[in-house]
Amino acid sequence: MPRYRFSWDNLPSGLLHQLGSDLRLRPPVDQALRERYGARPEPDFVRDAWPTLIDAWLATDDESRELVVDELRARSEAQRRRAAVESLRLAVQRLERTHLTEEQDRRVGLERLRSGQTRLRSQMATTTSVTRRLENEIERRRIRAPMDGRLGEVAELRIGAFVAEGQRLGAIIPAGRLRVVAEFEPSSALGRIRPGQQARLRLVGFPWTEYGSIATTVDNVASEVRAGTVRVELTMQPDAASAVPFQHGMPGAVEIEVERLSPAALVLRVGGRLLTRPVRPPIPASAGGRG
Repeated sequence: MPRYRFSWDNLPSGLLHQLGSDLRLRPPVDQALRERYGARPEPDFVRDAWPTLIDAWLATDDESRELVVDELRARSEAQRRRAAVESLRLAVQRLERTHLTEEQDRRVGLERLRSGQTRLRSQMATTTSVTRRLENEIERRRIRAPMDGRLGEVAELRIGAFVAEGQRLGAIIPAGRLRVVAEFEPSSALGRIRPGQQARLRLVGFPWTEYGSIATTVDNVASEVRAGTVRVELTMQPDAASAVPFQHGMPGAVEIEVERLSPAALVLRVGGRLLTRPVRPPIPASAGGRG
């Protein structure tokens, strides 16, 4: 509602007279109103003069009554809008506080998750270390064959017996052809037996006069002496018509052809060995007898 410049003397004369009478003001009434209430009507004037305004002014002045009603409506609308604005302001503040609280909760939760992540990483590292140690312990106690094959020998062990690390528990026969393994004295093997030399195998329990001997070829010769012997590996060349049931672990004797000599050269070599033998000193005879 637009505001206009107000003056007490602009009030209707009848209203001024009634106000002066009801409020007990001395004339001039406009001057007395100005002195008591100021240059413009304030809430104090409206409170004191409200009965007079209702009966002597608004009841008879339609225009003024409509203006007052419009003003009251405008103030009510303004108050309603101010209430709506205040409600929105409070809602915004509440949302801001809620957002701040949620943000703080999220930060606390994030820090808690980071702390938990650090703890889990530490536990995971510890668990990984323990797992690797246990896997190593399990691996050390695992019995594993060095190759595929079937069991040829098995150590005699009782249930609950202690097995040391590296202890021999058996022998694996690898898949493939059978091989001949022979042990020779170093003096007769080193420098004399070489791969490619021909040899003959005679099996114990199968007389060679009935079953014959098996042709073999030297395949590998050990370069070191172990347990006082030299290991020699040979490849078998069995006859398809042989009646011998070849299998692992069959004992026998191997003769390897290291060289060829004529009978005369052989006699000379044997004679030379006899001549190079050390001669034992004579045993002195004891003297004595009965006379």
